[in-house]
Amino acid sequence: FLEYLAAHALSRRANVEGWHSIAPLLAKNSWNPAWHEAILLLAGKLADPWPLLDLLIRESDDAFRHRLALAAACLTEIPFAQARSSTTAAATIDRITTTVALTWWEHIQKDTIAVGPHLMRAMLSLGQVNGQVNGVPLLEWLCQQLREADEGARAQTTGAPTAAPAGA
Repeated sequence: FLEYLAAHALSRRANVEGWHSIAPLLAKNSWNPAWHEAILLLAGKLADPWPLLDLLIRESDDAFRHRLALAAACLTEIPFAQARSSTTAAATIDRITTTVALTWWEHIQKDTIAVGPHLMRAMLSLGQVNGQVNGVPLLEWLCQQLREADEGARAQTTGAPTAAPAGA
């Protein structure tokens, strides 16, 4: 409940005084997991959520891309009509989709996805908005990657166990 109240207060301030009135607070606290729910709710309440997403993807991020994953999750909170309202919005969605998908796929291929469950959650969020990865709709891109992947990579995407090597 506190997260909702925080999001409501921040959205009122941003919608009345402008994005600059809350940007420093969010830049500082977007690293804190305790703030993530409030930030998710805020994305859906802002009249213009794109500066929030830009903050999350343009500011420095950690090696595991936690802020990027938070930006992806925020996309599902933005009303569909607003998310498709401009070319800027579509470009932001596609930039987030491309970066998350390529980062996630790199972890899948390197067998390091265990360090990035937040990326798996981000991919689930992105599946709902179906942005584009380098010009290809996400779901189509994902199907292409899975068709070309080895059994181990395909199994990691679903969480299914891989077959044991012969003689094991």
